[in-house]
Amino acid sequence: MNIAIISSYISLKKGTGIARYYLELTRRLKKIKKIEGSNNLIGHLIILPLKVLVNSKNTKILHAVTPIDGLGFLLLGNDEIKKIITYHDIGSYINPETISSKRMRWFSRFYLKTGFWSDKIIADSTKTKRDIIKHLKLPEDKIVVINIGVDEKFRPLNLNNKQREFILGYVGALDKRKRLDYTIRTLKILKDKYGKLKLKFHVYGSGRDLERLETMVKTLNLDDIVEFKGFAPDEKLVEIYNSFDIFVLASDWEGFGIPILEAQRCGVPTIIRKDADIPEEVRRYCIKVSSEEELADVVYNLYLNTKLRRKWGYVGRRYAQKFSWYTAVEKILKVYKCIGGIGADRTNTRMET
Repeated sequence: MNIAIISSYISLKKGTGIARYYLELTRRLKKIKKIEGSNNLIGHLIILPLKVLVNSKNTKILHAVTPIDGLGFLLLGNDEIKKIITYHDIGSYINPETISSKRMRWFSRFYLKTGFWSDKIIADSTKTKRDIIKHLKLPEDKIVVINIGVDEKFRPLNLNNKQREFILGYVGALDKRKRLDYTIRTLKILKDKYGKLKLKFHVYGSGRDLERLETMVKTLNLDDIVEFKGFAPDEKLVEIYNSFDIFVLASDWEGFGIPILEAQRCGVPTIIRKDADIPEEVRRYCIKVSSEEELADVVYNLYLNTKLRRKWGYVGRRYAQKFSWYTAVEKILKVYKCIGGIGADRTNTRMET
């Protein structure tokens, strides 16, 4: 075994972005070692680093799928072992208020700098690369940008959906930075301005902001419009996206924003905020709004205009199809080859197409 993939996120629900990254990487690369841990403080600080130390024997390349998974690199003194870390974002460093635990707020400022002990850093986006250079002061020549892929399963479906309520949709965590309150207030504007529309907002996800959002919906008298659907199972995601007429992601920021591309691959027009800090690769074919009032007007126009919805669905889908896991893994293989001198013949890292 020459290459080991390190992750503490295997126990998370499959739909999370980091878990999906790990699963896609290990599924598509053959004959690699997996070093797996638990997603808790003891697991991060003690168990996984010790596993990395024990399993580093006869390993040429260690690839941690997040900075926290690279803590074990501090224990290794062997320069012959090449070390790679993937950074999905450094949001907890730039926006520490988004982390509820004060202990984890402090801890993140430490583990995000594990890139200093790596030979190469993979950044998911050009935005993440800029953030790493600006805030963590890591050298630019150590960082390579490799965009995440989107599974080919995301595609338009011919659903036999006869209820024909117009459905706005959201898939993701329920926390404050996702700004679901922004979309909910927009629905209040629509209801007050245009009366009773055949409109629903289906929210898929879980998180600590659920109670506040449910209270807000009741206060604004939007119980007949907003439905909290709970966590979206991975096997149901394609069907869920296809049930939407519009996908709305009003986040303050995204490390990458994979739900945008998943929705677009399903042919669903996607709306974001113009001032949202979302990678340019991902936001390129989104509809961008500057205010809740503008979002209400855009939603209403799309509600009335089927051709306009089809246009945005078509251009978004064509663009999102460029984000391929095959391409992403090919580029990761090149990084392995570059720093470790292996992988060219794929005898140790055969890729599944």
